[in-house]
Amino acid sequence: MKRIITAAAAAAVMLTGCGAESHTKGKEVISGEFDKNANITIGGREYEARLRRGGAGMWECEFTAPECISGLTLTASPEICVISAEGLTYEADIADLPDSGLVPQVTKALDDIIAGKGTSGEGYHAETKGGEIISLQTENASLVFSTG
Repeated sequence: MKRIITAAAAAAVMLTGCGAESHTKGKEVISGEFDKNANITIGGREYEARLRRGGAGMWECEFTAPECISGLTLTASPEICVISAEGLTYEADIADLPDSGLVPQVTKALDDIIAGKGTSGEGYHAETKGGEIISLQTENASLVFSTG
């Protein structure tokens, strides 16, 4: 990255562009000031979220749709992931999260791209245009970012 249903949805989320130029070996660097809306597809389900980067390994993912998880926020640092919704909070060690989850896959890929390691790496491929990320495909998730 909501309550009993939200908690179940959060657990499911964690466990489970037109005209853009594709750079398979490019070193195009995107801004470390990352704050974008994304349409996310995981396991055939669609979500909308805002992803914000607070620094290397520091991310916040706030879901805005569907309504059943709107407001659910996942905040990740290199050590811990905090899941919060409707005044309730749950903390988990990053090491305890599955590598196939949204938080580890997406944040690692974006941190790699921001660090200039290229737009394709272990388990991900991104499309960029003019220093902006357009889309990201990981092993289990597909993200399309709003631009502008």
